[in-house]
Amino acid sequence: MRRVKILYISGPTRSGSTLLARLLNEYPGIASVGEVVSLDVALQSCRLQARARGDGDSIFVPNDAAEDAARRFSALCGCMLPLQDCPIWSQVEASVFGDPPNYSSWNWDTRRPSLRRLLFNGSRGWLERDARSLSEVAEAVYRELARLTRARVIVDDSKTPLYGYFLSNQPWADVVPVRLVRDPRGMAASWSRAKLDAGVEGGEFSTHAVSFSSAHWLKRVMLADRLFRESVVVRYEDLAAAPMQTARRLLDAAGFEAESPERCPAGTVRFGTNHILASNPDKFERGEVDIRPPSDWSQVLGPGARGVVTAATFPLLRRYGYAPWTEVRAYTALR
Repeated sequence: MRRVKILYISGPTRSGSTLLARLLNEYPGIASVGEVVSLDVALQSCRLQARARGDGDSIFVPNDAAEDAARRFSALCGCMLPLQDCPIWSQVEASVFGDPPNYSSWNWDTRRPSLRRLLFNGSRGWLERDARSLSEVAEAVYRELARLTRARVIVDDSKTPLYGYFLSNQPWADVVPVRLVRDPRGMAASWSRAKLDAGVEGGEFSTHAVSFSSAHWLKRVMLADRLFRESVVVRYEDLAAAPMQTARRLLDAAGFEAESPERCPAGTVRFGTNHILASNPDKFERGEVDIRPPSDWSQVLGPGARGVVTAATFPLLRRYGYAPWTEVRAYTALR
């Protein structure tokens, strides 16, 4: 049986993965599906919110992630329908988890090894023992996605490097990893502000302190560097400055042949319908959209916050062309 080709976006959150996924989704034969690693949480969020509205049909067998699912992940697909009503995800749910669905077979947060265990004991034992049952469910999910979307390439922007490593070690998957990075101070500035999302309980994502953002960025980037050392690198700053050109260069560097979508005025992209799971609420935008340059994080973060993030992430700043202060140097990973 043919292997499923997956372009996997790895990196920190709030780094432009939804923008990159939406851009790639506009290429014929490529389907961006969002954060598959959190499939169970997003589906349970949808059913829990439906139950809160009095929908008696929202019967399911939960797993350990159900408790705060509605506050963490959107119940809406990128097509703007609840996941239970989406023509893609409703069929994936029924095919993989049954009717009524039983999510006990999939919970990445409780099945993955800790970072300490991974670094000191290696990954081989975990892949051979604990990951085997996950592999069966994952294969069913991605094969169903490939069948329903009829795509040659599935784009998964789950971002967590370990999940990408898990996928790349599956015999049924042909994974091309991509490392996405953003200036950590820009990411921290983004996380310092609440982001509206009609699909989550409460209507917005929570914020995070700069200490959390710094540790998150450092962990994700260091682990991606270790696991996907030879992979293509994309910087959010370059993506925002030249969105379609950067996406095209990424596909060329990854060896994917795809006809370019219709050209738009500089700085503008035309977005159609997508079926992106979880991810950023920007996935709901349609038509011609102006891609704005990254906001000036120096105007959002105070001197103390800037110092904390810079000091914590300093060892990797220059590797990706980020100066200790404000300017961004050219980076040539895709050239």
